[in-house]
Amino acid sequence: MKRLSIAVAVVLLAAAVGACRGPGALVGTKKSNDGEAMVVAASFYPIAEILQRVGGNSVRVVNLTPAGTDAHEVELTAKQLQDLQNAKITFYLGEKFQPSIWKAIASLKTQSVDLLKVTATSGFTCGGCEGDPHVWLDPANMILMTREVAKRLSTARPELAPTLNSNADTYVKELSEVGNLIDTSFTNCASTTLVTSHYSFLYFAARAKLNMSSLAPGNPDAQLSAQQIETITQQLRAENVTTIFSEETISSSVVASIAKSINAATDVLQPLEGITKADLKAGKNYISAQRDNIARIKKALRCS
Repeated sequence: MKRLSIAVAVVLLAAAVGACRGPGALVGTKKSNDGEAMVVAASFYPIAEILQRVGGNSVRVVNLTPAGTDAHEVELTAKQLQDLQNAKITFYLGEKFQPSIWKAIASLKTQSVDLLKVTATSGFTCGGCEGDPHVWLDPANMILMTREVAKRLSTARPELAPTLNSNADTYVKELSEVGNLIDTSFTNCASTTLVTSHYSFLYFAARAKLNMSSLAPGNPDAQLSAQQIETITQQLRAENVTTIFSEETISSSVVASIAKSINAATDVLQPLEGITKADLKAGKNYISAQRDNIARIKKALRCS
């Protein structure tokens, strides 16, 4: 995984709990119809969306990764760390995905939940890292995390359990539809090789039954040698690759260079770990972003 070797000094940022009320916006309410809203923290966007969809007005969500920020590189201010300490429950995704956050969470006296433990993890590696943590890009894992969040919030506020579980059911239905779309979109394609600048989409590719290839497996900012670029170029040309994807929050000059050398197009995928402020303002969320990812990949692979 990218930048796992960065020293852990201070811990993640807190995103502003947005005032936007479009789909996927994180809206913190001071009170719900059932009393004071419960403050809950999420280590990054996909978890924050789950908390908001399940909790609704019963929760105030503190997202620790600001919109548009690389989830691997965040630092908490003293104020943000205080917000984290005030959360009744903190939900995160394994110590190796965001090690700085994990270090801060480990010092908390309040409850914390590692949602990676409830997902169907596989033996995927993202190049230089021990395991690929991008489990949320398979909607099946989002469903597992949603059910766990509903269970934990219901335990904390039993009187809200019927509403929380109903909210979870609604969201799970939407996630299932996205999963079904992945299952059916790539059955007849001219190419089955998904090429990206970084190994973020392994879980997506596995769900879609696509082959995954990355230009910079361990670190998207790593400098490739001339020999490595030549080897990659020859391989992509042999596989008749016509599109190379980069990530929305990470620029990659090597993508443009290699694409030009093989006369391929470039496009951008949204890994959702650092969805932008513009996206949130426009109402984009996990569901719409994944549908967009599917459409872009389907077009790139020339699927009918």
